[in-house]
Amino acid sequence: MNGKGKCFINTATAVLEGRTDCTVCHGVVTGTAEKVLGVKYPHAWLEVEIDLTEIGGATIAVCVDTTHKLGPLPVSYYYQVGKIDPESVIRSTPEQVKEMCIRHETYGPWHESLWDCIRQIEEVQREQ
Repeated sequence: MNGKGKCFINTATAVLEGRTDCTVCHGVVTGTAEKVLGVKYPHAWLEVEIDLTEIGGATIAVCVDTTHKLGPLPVSYYYQVGKIDPESVIRSTPEQVKEMCIRHETYGPWHESLWDCIRQIEEVQREQ
């Protein structure tokens, strides 16, 4: 793992190509698929507010995972399935994402806590 997975590229690209209705989120998820079962790894996704008031509903927040062919999922469900700690999620506005891409010359991750996770994964891989 090099920390430059498609999720970071996809979420940053969505913003760089003009998407402004979202928050870009970086965090640590716990894998649930067979290949990554139980493995903690850095991940990026979008969170979007959807207004359902016109059809008698409320405004809800959903996660859009750009690396899977899943539709938008309610934030609480997405966090539950990925075992994501909401307190540790790093949220960025589209403007902040643009600035970070330029400053760091990468689509992400940009935060030390996520790099700590990457280093732990790399150490485990070296030991295998």
